[in-house]
Amino acid sequence: MIYTFKNLFLELIILLYVLLFVYAAVSKFIDFENFQVQLGQSPMLRSYVPLISYGIPITELLLSALLITPKTRKIGLYGAFILMTLFSTYLFILLTFSDYIPCSCGGILENMSWTAHLIFNLVFVFLAVFGIRIYGIEKYLSFRKQAVQLFTYFTVSVCFIVTFYLFTNTSTIAREKFIRHYPHHPITQIKQIDMIHNSYYIAGFHKKTVYLGNVTAPLHASIIDTETYTQENAVIRIPDTDLLFRSLRLLVAAPYFYFYDGTTPVVFRGNINTWEAKQWIYKKAYFTHMVAVDSNAIAIKALSSTTHENILGFVSASDSVKVTLNSNILEKQQDGVFDTDGMLLYHTNINKLVYTYYYRNQFLLIEPTLTSFAKQNTIDNTTKSALKIATLSKKNVTVLAERPKTVNKNTATYDDYIFIHSGIMGNFEPKDTWETSSIIDVYSISKSTYLFSFYLPHQNKQPMSSFSIEDGKLVAISGQYLTIYELKKTFFEKKYEHILQYQGNDRKPGKE
Repeated sequence: MIYTFKNLFLELIILLYVLLFVYAAVSKFIDFENFQVQLGQSPMLRSYVPLISYGIPITELLLSALLITPKTRKIGLYGAFILMTLFSTYLFILLTFSDYIPCSCGGILENMSWTAHLIFNLVFVFLAVFGIRIYGIEKYLSFRKQAVQLFTYFTVSVCFIVTFYLFTNTSTIAREKFIRHYPHHPITQIKQIDMIHNSYYIAGFHKKTVYLGNVTAPLHASIIDTETYTQENAVIRIPDTDLLFRSLRLLVAAPYFYFYDGTTPVVFRGNINTWEAKQWIYKKAYFTHMVAVDSNAIAIKALSSTTHENILGFVSASDSVKVTLNSNILEKQQDGVFDTDGMLLYHTNINKLVYTYYYRNQFLLIEPTLTSFAKQNTIDNTTKSALKIATLSKKNVTVLAERPKTVNKNTATYDDYIFIHSGIMGNFEPKDTWETSSIIDVYSISKSTYLFSFYLPHQNKQPMSSFSIEDGKLVAISGQYLTIYELKKTFFEKKYEHILQYQGNDRKPGKE
């Protein structure tokens, strides 16, 4: 009876493995194009996409055949154990050490969280161990011998993936031939506030008050005083509605706040004294991002309904809502979507929109009404977006085939300056500093000149996700921490700009 139970358990393990491998392999082959794209997004596997994309599903089918055949079952069980150990180790390394985790699974596994996926893999590792031992009992194999074999295969598999990770270029930092200027301490950290949760983003910064939105609790706002460091919470009230929202975002341009979802599309507006909003604009334009220009106008980034490419728009809502779109500002290099993607801001000091491209060395200064604009380059040399774009023919969807080289990650404005969080490493810059800090490049708007750079250290190993500058202070969100810095006035004066220009820079970007 005991022998029968073990035999049935072994057959169940074999059946589960065959179902898993056949299902996974067939899913990959059915959506093979998408599978290759997802592998190309992996920081570890992108250089071996052709080999791995064919090798994994073929190996899964081969192991299934070995498991079904009684004479080769032992090889199949050990092979399944090794393959699942490789998968589990790879996933553990990505979850622990990588800041970017692509999806590379098909079928129902694609809907799992990464933690659940890792647990799922480990369960099958243990099932393989049980199966190997039951098979050994049936064949009167020594437990000690099997244990040594399993330990050896496990150790070799883990070491293989670890070695592969260590010797694979997983860095997303690109190095270019230019030299930054790092003066001594242009900013000083004055306060750090633990927000408990890592779901906050900067929704606005006016005078001495920072307004934070919350991704997981969109109707809740936090208000931070940068002088007293006190924190208040507010609940946003909007009218009862049947609208279906996908991504509600908060934008504060005191004394007003805007609560919007451009995919619906709707904009609610209210006063920060009451935090009660009314529907302001509805179904006039679909958009992906918006900024407030004044109390009766906004600027938007949208997708053209005709070309399906990124365009900018100006929406006036003084008497009646009027939408003006301009498709001639964002310059297409490849697809008009990813290559023109960027961050849109409004700079109140100079009454200009600022649009910073993510994947090229350029930002634009634009009249709010979109009537004219000027180009200005950043210090690096990435004039063309280095993107690998793939079209999934079955889904008629264009996606990034590899994780792109991000040139400009984030932008803030202050006085005559543009602050850009760069993703490009210059000459003579230590890599370990790049991995523990965010690098901010400072540009003069009036002189179209790069001035200098400074580091913003990661907080608790969390990189900066957003930052804003107002009233001589810089606030940054890093994970669950809000950090407040003070700008040293001597570095943001005209005489300091003249000193830098006299010293000379490696490269001075200018208008085109």
